[in-house]
Amino acid sequence: MVAEIKRQPAPEGFSPLELIRNEIETERIEDIPLSDVVTDFAIVDSNHAYELGRSISKKRGQLSPILVRVREEDGKVVYDVMDGFHRAEGMRNIGAETIKATVVYGCSDEEMFDLRILAASSVKAVQYARMADWMTRAFETTEWPKKGVTVAQAFGLTFSDSKRTRLDLNSEDLVQIKTWVTEKCDRWGKSVASTYLDLLVVSNADPQLVKQVRVSGGGKDREGKITPKRLKAVVLKYPGEENFGAQNAVLKFAAKHRLYEKEITALIDRVSRYIESGMSEEDVNAILSKVKLKTLAQDEQQKAKTQTKELGLKAPQIEPGDEEEDDSEEGYDVGEPDDQELAQMEITSVDDDDPEAGFAESGAPLDFAGHGSLVPIHSPHENGYKKHLIAGGTVSLVTGGAEDSESLKRENRALREALKSREAGTTGGWWESANFLNSDERVVMCALFTESLDVEQVANKHGLTPKRIGVLLSSSLTKKALIKQREKNAQISQEMKDKIVRKK
Repeated sequence: MVAEIKRQPAPEGFSPLELIRNEIETERIEDIPLSDVVTDFAIVDSNHAYELGRSISKKRGQLSPILVRVREEDGKVVYDVMDGFHRAEGMRNIGAETIKATVVYGCSDEEMFDLRILAASSVKAVQYARMADWMTRAFETTEWPKKGVTVAQAFGLTFSDSKRTRLDLNSEDLVQIKTWVTEKCDRWGKSVASTYLDLLVVSNADPQLVKQVRVSGGGKDREGKITPKRLKAVVLKYPGEENFGAQNAVLKFAAKHRLYEKEITALIDRVSRYIESGMSEEDVNAILSKVKLKTLAQDEQQKAKTQTKELGLKAPQIEPGDEEEDDSEEGYDVGEPDDQELAQMEITSVDDDDPEAGFAESGAPLDFAGHGSLVPIHSPHENGYKKHLIAGGTVSLVTGGAEDSESLKRENRALREALKSREAGTTGGWWESANFLNSDERVVMCALFTESLDVEQVANKHGLTPKRIGVLLSSSLTKKALIKQREKNAQISQEMKDKIVRKK
């Protein structure tokens, strides 16, 4: 996709420096020196750049000009690429000295980042890493980072009407930030909710890992890539700088062995008791080296069989190919209406057509020691009953089928629900008065969503590890969804009883 811009035709006879210094807003096609083209901050797929270079070196040469913003730096003309990073690198690879470009004059930093984000979908393989970087840097062109507001916090503010006491913001600032976020998402073709979730992952991930993220071509594309789905699965379990070692080790292990998301979840479940915050990548690698890969999928299947057997329920039949996962479902292709509609639907409520929607698991081993007795809650299901075991800060879901292979998606859905939900007629979020949360869960929810603290700040303030914060967040969201579903089930049951009475 080529970003569209509108500029007046360039006046004749003006040099680039004259146009810049006269602040003339225009554009024109020029042959510019590659030595003056800046791509330092771009994330480039080297294989794609190589293939483009080979194609350009043939008879027809460069067919499409790249798009650049021109500026003056120390008296010299410099060109920042907005679209065409791979073409520029491809031309460098074949030893070209100049490149054909549409040169935009009078383009601000903010407009440049907007145009880069719009153009990022032209190369699907690197769009996630590019957009995460450019969205952050677009926000850095505003005044709010000087007030201590991060881009993730800015997006989080759009879901709450309460003023964040920990941020140096007045009511006018809040309105302006919310307006900036919504206008930018409209401009970028992204939903606020999905962008916020992406930024939360990126803000807790090793920046070097984010740069390596590549979107795969689909369910059968099992190349050893760090995909958005793999990144989320790992970072949500090991968030923050103190877990960069674990993130690198687990992600590289998953990419090397081409593990799908549910296999990564099984891997994390198996090793999480041995991995602690602050561990080096080498220490985590030593733990991972003892994992028997062939048994990962078997672990999940055996666990499901054991649980269903204990409940006297029939285990589901897994069709051949069900283990395949499609990384193309991630929805990072900017401008795709289906992705935007899906994100919008997911934020509104727990899916009324899906009885399992909104029920998420923490993904960490459940330790009920010290939490008192388990409280079982049963809800009707077409294949029997679901049994939800609640114990303090954790929730386990046992169903008439295999353990949910879409737990991460459901956790994200529950998070969107929590962000959007507000108590009717009140100024606070539901977590401030919910009687089903324990004290630790309420502390974490209030810190994250009322005070707008990031994970590191919550950890420092309350003496919790990021991993514990993640577990408490997950259990809070799951309990909220569980209560909502139970209320819905009660309503359905009552309607059925009323219907039977009327028939009699």
